[in-house]
This record gives sequence, structure tokens and C-alpha cells, in this order.
Amino acid sequence: MHTVEQRLAELNQPRLTILMLMIRRHEKDFMLRGEDKYGDQLADREVEFETALAQGGLPAELKSQILELIRAYMTNFMSFMVTQQALSDQVDDLAQIYDGIRPALVKIMAAADARSRAAEMRAEEIRRKLIWVIGLATMVVGLLALLFGQRIAKTVASMTAAMRQLGDGRFDVVLPGLGRKDELGEMAEAVEMFKLRAREKAQAELDAKAEQDRTAAEQRKADIARLADEFEAAVGKVIDTVSSASTKLEVSARSLTSSADHSQQLSIEVASSSEDASENVERVAAATGEMAATIADVGRRVEEVANMAREAVRKAELSDQRMVNLSAAAERIGSVVQLIAAIARQTNLLALNATIEAARAGDRGRGFAVVAQEVKSLATQTAHATVEISEHIGGIQAATTESVGALTEIGVIIGRISDIAMTVVESIGEQEATSKSIAFNLQEAAARTTQVAASAGEVTNRAKETGGASMQVLMSAELLSEESSRLKHELDSYLCRVQAA
Repeated sequence: MHTVEQRLAELNQPRLTILMLMIRRHEKDFMLRGEDKYGDQLADREVEFETALAQGGLPAELKSQILELIRAYMTNFMSFMVTQQALSDQVDDLAQIYDGIRPALVKIMAAADARSRAAEMRAEEIRRKLIWVIGLATMVVGLLALLFGQRIAKTVASMTAAMRQLGDGRFDVVLPGLGRKDELGEMAEAVEMFKLRAREKAQAELDAKAEQDRTAAEQRKADIARLADEFEAAVGKVIDTVSSASTKLEVSARSLTSSADHSQQLSIEVASSSEDASENVERVAAATGEMAATIADVGRRVEEVANMAREAVRKAELSDQRMVNLSAAAERIGSVVQLIAAIARQTNLLALNATIEAARAGDRGRGFAVVAQEVKSLATQTAHATVEISEHIGGIQAATTESVGALTEIGVIIGRISDIAMTVVESIGEQEATSKSIAFNLQEAAARTTQVAASAGEVTNRAKETGGASMQVLMSAELLSEESSRLKHELDSYLCRVQAA
């Protein structure tokens, strides 16, 4: 019907629209009142609608569609009317039947109401009893829950405390709940199994750490011993060489000192002989033979002086060569000291690396850090000792240089003494060859003896200087020997401390 109404509104058909509204009105009246007259009126209006539709100017196809919809509507509505009338008749029949059974229903309702009130009272009584029972059961369950909860909480608290002790590494703790047949017992057994495995793992770690520490200590001790042996082998030979050289230098210095003393004594004797020669020259007129003997004696003594001067030159050259060797030995010692300083720096660096590794290892490397610190301290002491030794060696080299210069001067002076002695020998030969002109030769002899006396004084002074230089050489040799001994002592002490560490 809605479709027909929409089509009619679109087509602008007032007559058909009014008839459609009247049909819908009769439909509503029947549905509200249920009287048959409204059905008849609806049928009349439907006939009028078909007549007006046939008379209208609508297309045949549209008329056919609207007519089909109206007839379908009427068929459905008539079926509705028949069904509604049948339902109305059944309702009337039911009303008559209800009127017949109404007294019985009233009685039944009264009895049901009484039963209902009795049931409600019984239900209220049961409800009150249930409230008491539920309250009592709740209290009992609460007490039981509190009791069992406290027991479980106590067991769980004990288990928690035991697990904390296990976390702290105490594997001798006794777990509560072992032997129980409930979930707490299973949990205690699981924790016990964890404890046993943790104990085995901790023991294995301790054994592995102990083995590692022992191996590291043995390796470190072997490395230190090897380094100490290599260091001792490298430096000990040099120290022995220095000690031997210092000993030889000391012997040479003593020999040089003795030669200087002897030269001084000889120069004194030469001076004395020169004075004797002067006296002999004054008395030559009375004792020519004595003068000849004296001249011969002077010749021999001058020859001895010349020989001694040549020997002194040779020994001075030897001492000079030894001084050169001593300087070279001092330079080698300086090289060894530099090697010691390099080893000390390397040891200090290794100790620093060991300290860093020990710091990374934490508490496990604390002992190794102490050893590394001690090694570092020893390396620092060694560096200081090498610096001090270098200073002493520098002093030795300076003293050696001065001694070489002094010995060179001594050689020059002794060479002059030798030349003077040879001159004296030649003069004595000439005096012997020209004995007939004694007066002239005596004058020349007087002059020569005066020169010899002056030369003897100079020889005495040079001999004193030679003695002083030789004493300096001796002191330097003794200082070198002492420093060599001190270096060997420091080396032995350092090696002992390293091996002990």
C-alpha cells in the first residue's frame, strides 16, 4: 500500500488518493473496533478505486501494476479479517469457558496464595537459617584459612630467608618444608636441588680460580726469574769487567805513584849531584882525578836518570792507554746503565699494565695488584739507582779525561828530562875527550851542572805533579772500584727483591 500511495502522490491523482485514504481509514477502524461493517465499507471503497482507476488517464501498464497491488492488498486484508473474526470467536468461547471455571480458579488462586504465603514464610525461615549457616561456615573457613595461611606464610617466609642465604653463597642452610607431600614440599625439593647444583658450581668455580691463580703465580714467578737471570747475565759481565778494569787501573795508578816518588827521589839525588859537581869544579884544580871520577859517576847517574825517564815515559804511555780503556769501560758501563734504565722503564710499564688488569679483575686481582705495585716500586728504585750511577760514571769519565791530560803532560815533561839527561851524557863525553883544556871544560861543566841543578829542580816539581796526578788516578780507580762494588750490591739486592716478589 505504501508503494501505491507513493505512485499516486507522484501522479497527482486526487480522486484515487482520496479513495486510498478512505480504504486505509476503514482498515484502521476495523483493526480498532473489529466490526464487520468496516470490512464491507473497505470492500466498497476498493470497488470504487478500481472504477476510478479504470476511468483515469494513467498508462495501462501502470494501471495494471496498481490494480495488482490493490487486489493483493485486499486479498491479504480479507484473510486478516477472517483470521481476526475466528480469533474473536475463540476469545468469546474462552470467555464463556473462563466464566464457568472462574469460581474454581478463584479458589485455586486463594489456595495458591495461601500456599505462596506459607512458602514465603518457610523460605524466610530457611533464608535466616542459611544466613546463620553461611555466616558460621564463613567464620570457620576464615579461621581455617587464617591458620593454614599463617602456616603456609611461615613456611614461605622461611623458604624465602633460606633462598636469600643461598643467594649470599651460604650453601649449608637447611631448607624448610623438605619431606612435605604438598606443593611447598615440592618447591622445597626444587630449591634443594638448585642448592646442590649451585654448591657444585661454586666449588667448581673456586677450584678453577685456585688453579688459575696457581698457574698465573707460577708463570709470573718463572717470568720474573727468567728476567732476573737475563738481567744478571747481561749486567753481571759488565760489572765484572768494570771491577777488573778498576782493579787494573788501581794497580797502574799505584805503580805510577811509585814511579813518581822514585823520579822525585832521583831528581833530588840529581840536584845533590849537581851541587857536588859544583863543589868539585871549585876544587878541580886540586883534585882533577877526583873530578874525573865524579864526572864519570854523574854520567852513570844521568844515564840512569835517562833510563828512568824513558821508563817513566813508557809507563805514562801505558797509563794513558789504560786511562783510555778506563774511559771506554766507563762508556760501556753507561750503556749498561741505560739498558738497566730501559729495563726498569719496561718493568714499570709492565707493572702498570698488571695494575690495570688487576683493577679490572676486581677483588680477584687484589693480590696481584699488590705484587704489581711492589714491582713498580722496585723499578722506580732501579731507575733512581741508574740515574745516580750515571752521575758517578760521568764523574769517573771527567776524572779519567783529566788524568789522561795529566799523563800526557807527564810524558812531555819526562821526555824533556830524558833529553836533558842525554845532553848531560854528551857533555860528560866531551869533557872526557877534551881533558887537556880543563879550565874551559870546567867552566862549561859548572854551567852544565848549574843547568842540571835547575833541571833537577824542575824534574822534582814535575815528579811532584806526576805524583799528584797519579794520586788522582788512584783515587778515581778506588772510586770506580767502590762504585762497581756498589752497583753489584744494588744489582744483587734488586734481583733478590725481584725473585722474592
